Amino acid sequence: MHFLLRGIWFAVLLVAVPILANAGSVRVLLPYNISGDLAQTTTANEDMQYVTVPGLRIVNPSRLFAQTYKPHDFHLLVGDTVYYPVARPGYNAIDLTEAGILAPNQSQLVDVSFLVPNKVSVAKFEFTPHWQNDAGYMVDYCCLYYSY
Repeated sequence: MHFLLRGIWFAVLLVAVPILANAGSVRVLLPYNISGDLAQTTTANEDMQYVTVPGLRIVNPSRLFAQTYKPHDFHLLVGDTVYYPVARPGYNAIDLTEAGILAPNQSQLVDVSFLVPNKVSVAKFEFTPHWQNDAGYMVDYCCLYYSY
């Protein structure tokens, strides 16, 4: 029995270690006007990795009007390359087939996943629904990032 358990653990290590070795850690910078949890990185294949930004709080800045967003309003920027949300197998994320709507002054927590090359180590998150606040100014969640 002891030999069988040792064999099972050895098999698990043979499978898991190469996968864990390929999984990098991507530091995702969030704009100053949006909050979220630390990004989670998981290997997709030998060339690509999933980067999930969990617990993003999106907030409708208007107290008067409901406003919509589309899945492509979420972006991950790596240099000049823009990545859009994807479905990460085995992980709940935003519905990638339909737009969403937030009532006036409503907020919502979302998890968003992206598929990026393994070589990526730093990325910038953007949410650009082009919403308007009550004064009529456009509000996007991008461009100015926390420095840490």
